Amino acid sequence: MATIILFAYNQEDLVVEAVESLLAQTYSPLEIILSDDCSSDNTFNRMRSLVDGYSGTHRIKLNRNKNNLGVVAHVNAAVALAEGELIFGAAGDDISLPERCEKVVAFWVESGKKSDLIATDAYDLAFDGQILGIKSTDKLENWTSVEDWFLRRPFIFGASFVWSRSLVDRFGPLNSYLKQEDQIITFRAILTGSAVCLPEPLVMHRRGGVSQKDHSLDFNEKCKAITSGNANGLAFIAQCIKDASVLGQGDLVGSRFNNQLSSHLMINDLFNAHSILQKCKIVFSAKNVRFDKRVRFLIYAGFPWIMKSFFWIKNIYKKA
Repeated sequence: MATIILFAYNQEDLVVEAVESLLAQTYSPLEIILSDDCSSDNTFNRMRSLVDGYSGTHRIKLNRNKNNLGVVAHVNAAVALAEGELIFGAAGDDISLPERCEKVVAFWVESGKKSDLIATDAYDLAFDGQILGIKSTDKLENWTSVEDWFLRRPFIFGASFVWSRSLVDRFGPLNSYLKQEDQIITFRAILTGSAVCLPEPLVMHRRGGVSQKDHSLDFNEKCKAITSGNANGLAFIAQCIKDASVLGQGDLVGSRFNNQLSSHLMINDLFNAHSILQKCKIVFSAKNVRFDKRVRFLIYAGFPWIMKSFFWIKNIYKKA
């Protein structure tokens, strides 16, 4: 059995089309999990209405989290409900082509079920539904070791991901402090030497929606973004080292993250220190961190009036 999981959150205007694309899958037997991360809009009710009116052969599970878990914790919770050998991911604003599951399962079986991660290409879908082109994922077969991954991380997008049950069982749940799941799942599959690409667009990956970025200039929001991104970086490094340790490569991966870890720890300590003197000591005692980076974050954390003035001037020019 294969499982396809729809991860939805506040996507009431788009989720019907996304769910209908899963119900129309040509592959069988197929387990479909429709999982809503405690949306504040009508997303869950629209999914439930589609399930109530469905009379096809697919096996449907409907889930609504009691609280909003966030992206990665939601992935963990939904994957725990899955029973398939192969797990497809789908977003609540994307569209899967009818033959998506059938073609990927056939590809996986023909290769002897050796792949822990299969990434396909995707159609680049505008928010209004217009197809703008094709987004091609990197050929993951070229990443044969974690050393290759450290040289350059592959271009991937989680909307097209399919991963094996054995990958989940081997490494366990993801760190819920992570913001996204796609790069760490790729890292896991490269560790096992079983990440591949099926170069065919089988998903329509929509731009914008709830994931649109806010480009407003605000110092306090910028600081929140820095600390949030830094916490994600620390969680990512910890997850990579933990996963690598499962295969006896923890020391190697830890050493390759040494400079990044030093930077993340410095930023964490800077924003948690209470006095200017403490902040200065943290910055000037930091090792393996570029001097310009140390100064920049010292200004953000220790001399906010400088950056507030900068943002104020920039906002004036933006409005002009």
